[in-house]
Amino acid sequence: MKIKIKDLEYVIVEETDGDNVFCDKITDGQSQMRLGLCDFVNQKICLHEHMTRTRKRKVLAHELTHAFVEAYGFFQESFDEEQLCEFIANYSKEINEICDHYFNA
Repeated sequence: MKIKIKDLEYVIVEETDGDNVFCDKITDGQSQMRLGLCDFVNQKICLHEHMTRTRKRKVLAHELTHAFVEAYGFFQESFDEEQLCEFIANYSKEINEICDHYFNA
């Protein structure tokens, strides 16, 4: 699915275990998982396809938040509580609308 964030077009895709997303990868003796990924360079949001709908929605909202932070120029800034509240007030509705559209498409 293609979406627009500010002036950027992103694509949302679901993938199985691989480089972008994985459920159980052993690195340096530690088990790791990455259920979602926001790729700023390629403007792509990857979701692991093997999640419940509820978890997938949370992961999508999380990755969309990364995309919004970068698109609106907050990338690599630390947020204090006031800035976080302002960000949520300004962008949470749009993030949730994209999630709704994704799961109802």
